[in-house]
Order: sequence, then structure tokens, then C-alpha cells
Amino acid sequence: MRSLKIFTLACLAICIVMSLCKCHSKNPSDHIPYNKDSAQVHIIPIDTAIKLTSTFRLIQMQMARKLHDTAYIVSFPLAEKFNRDAIIALLDQKGARGVRIYLGEDKSGPVKMVLVAVDSLNNDITGRSGKVMKFTSNTQDGVALEAGQRCPTLCSVNSVLNNNQ
Repeated sequence: MRSLKIFTLACLAICIVMSLCKCHSKNPSDHIPYNKDSAQVHIIPIDTAIKLTSTFRLIQMQMARKLHDTAYIVSFPLAEKFNRDAIIALLDQKGARGVRIYLGEDKSGPVKMVLVAVDSLNNDITGRSGKVMKFTSNTQDGVALEAGQRCPTLCSVNSVLNNNQ
């Protein structure tokens, strides 16, 4: 009987701690708070996005037709996907107010997108040590994102931003 009471109290304590703990994962459908006025400056209609991406694909094809060696021009991705947690980690750096996207290339050749946080003075947040930041603490070391999922090959199949219509 006594062990049942201890077990019940232990379960109750665990439930209380879990309900108060802020470290549990949030539902991915939860909204992230943001300043709507600040965001509005950068929001474009999806029709504009369609025009921008289709124009890029058209120009890329036209350039490829003019070149004898098309390897470099076709190495540009149409897009890259970065997961939500990586974006949040990037923006969670001290002083981060936005993201800058660079084009980079590794030794294997394909062009990649490199995302870095920027501060309120429009400076890249890079830190000095060159070490990868541990996401358990917000240190002075900067962090950037790469290793996105390239399109092609991992594209949104039915996206209006990635078709030739």
C-alpha cells in the first residue's frame, strides 16, 4: 500500500514538472510571433514569386544554350529547403534581426545557398572563433546554415514556383 502511494506521488510530481517545463517541443503548427508591419515590407504576392522564379529558369536555360560547357550554369539550384528548427536557431543568435543568403560552392562543384543572420546594423553575425555554435547556449560564436535540400532533386512536385507553365 505504501509503495502505491509513493508511486502515485512520483507520477503526480512528474506530471506537474512536465506541465511547467518550457523545454517540451511545441506543436509545429503553432504560430511564431512576429512584427507584421516589419514583415509586410518583404511580403510579395505568390503571383510575383511565380514570375520571379519562372524568369530565373528561363534566363538559366537561355544562358545554357549559349555556352559550350553548361556544367556551371546548371549547378545553380532552383531552390533549397531549410527546416524550421534550423531557421529558428539561426534567428535565435544574439542580435539577429534578419537573414542574408549567399551563394557558395564547395569542392564537389554544386552551388549552394549559405544563410547567415544579420544584426540591426546590417552586419553578418559571424563571431570570431569559426567554431560551430552549440544550440544549447547562445554564445558569441556565429552560425550559418548550409546543407539545404536542393531542388532539383528534392523539389515540391506541384509547386507553382517550380513549373514551366
